[in-house]
Amino acid sequence: MTQIVEPVPVDTAARRRALATVGIMAFGRKDYDRAEQVQSRLVRECMEEGAEPTEIATALYNLANTYIRQQRAEEAVETLNRAIEGCLFHNATTMLPMLYCNLGVALHRAEETDLAFGAFKVARDHFRAQKNIPSEAHVCDCLAAMYLEQGKEKEAEQTWLFALHLYDQIKNPNMQKVRECGRAGIELKLEHFIGCRDAA
Repeated sequence: MTQIVEPVPVDTAARRRALATVGIMAFGRKDYDRAEQVQSRLVRECMEEGAEPTEIATALYNLANTYIRQQRAEEAVETLNRAIEGCLFHNATTMLPMLYCNLGVALHRAEETDLAFGAFKVARDHFRAQKNIPSEAHVCDCLAAMYLEQGKEKEAEQTWLFALHLYDQIKNPNMQKVRECGRAGIELKLEHFIGCRDAA
């Protein structure tokens, strides 16, 4: 008598988590072609399998980061806008500040400076409303880098100094490592900037 073997159900959520991990690892190794391949598949599967809006937004966010590293700015902008639209439609607002910050980076790479500034402002306002000081300072860091690439040295310096001011507002003892690391990164950029300016 032939025994009928029931198929083992596939845990699609677990498979998507595994794909996400593979994509992140490839990105970490700077194997951006592999990362893009895996992350594009993950986005497709998230959409086809009806994943939660936040999971879809995260998949799109990671794919857009890869596009930025591949110097595919227009595709990054399109991908981040898809993520933002999905979050707004489903009222899933948790990721919006991160998405807008990276949209600012992508728009800057696409030479859409005015739109980039607007995206950074939205990200900063969201983080400020959340009282998320380290992330607000990160947005300032990204904005300062944009100003510097535009040759707006005074604006870049002022924005980095404001980022330091934000880090100085962190008083929670449990956040001191974040404060110190954040300050150290900004101070290093300021020292490099000032050294290059004085040498010119």
